[in-house]
Amino acid sequence: MDSVSQDIVDTLAGFARIMSKMQPDIKIRHLVATWPDDAERGAVTQFCRRHRVSRAWFYKVRAAAAADGPIKAMETASTRPATSPAKVDTSLAELALATRESLKNLGYDHGPLSVAAKLRRQGVQPPSRAT
Repeated sequence: MDSVSQDIVDTLAGFARIMSKMQPDIKIRHLVATWPDDAERGAVTQFCRRHRVSRAWFYKVRAAAAADGPIKAMETASTRPATSPAKVDTSLAELALATRESLKNLGYDHGPLSVAAKLRRQGVQPPSRAT
């Protein structure tokens, strides 16, 4: 393996290690959620360095513990988006599929650009051609 390829592999392996650290162990979350309010000055910084977590993450978990209680703060929140603004309406998707099938049956090109053009001629704003 040449040096450039090895550098890429090393970079990807390092990235994977960093990404795995982004969701710290439940024990660390417990320590943060039950952190004493009267901890000495500099203790948070030392804790964050020792456990390789950011101060922002520490205070985010602390805020969750204050708002919802330490047990709730120990649960990892879902990373699923609350909304899907790019989601295509079901009726528009069905219309696009019907238009595609119609073009195919007539023997015309039925690719995404042709379907979008046909929908525009019908007065419908088509979705992305990747849809």
